[in-house]
Amino acid sequence: MEIQTYVSTAIAGVSLVYAYINGRRNNRREEELDTRELRASISELQARVDMIWNIMEKSLAIRLHHPNSPKRDALIEKFLNDDDPFTAEEWNEFRGLLDAIQNSNEPKDKHVAGLLISMLEERNKRTKGQST
Repeated sequence: MEIQTYVSTAIAGVSLVYAYINGRRNNRREEELDTRELRASISELQARVDMIWNIMEKSLAIRLHHPNSPKRDALIEKFLNDDDPFTAEEWNEFRGLLDAIQNSNEPKDKHVAGLLISMLEERNKRTKGQST
């Protein structure tokens, strides 16, 4: 074999190795981009779900207003007011109110309170899961 054949074969081999390495490097970059895009999409979807979840919680709470129960209405209004969040004591009182409504004889309110309790518990789990 002539020297040119060896040189050509060596150049072809080096080119193949270079192309392989460059291809792998590009694949890693694309995977990193895909991962970043996926994380951004998940964050965006999570924000949308949280917004919808919040709207549903508030809609359920509004259904629990009762004209003959000012304390109940005051707690519901406090829950609906995002600018004035519950203290720990108020939160426990609100949760106790929901439990009392759920155990009452009012079929509509009983069902709504049960749904709201479930949603609040689920939100609490998600919030704890995000902070860890």
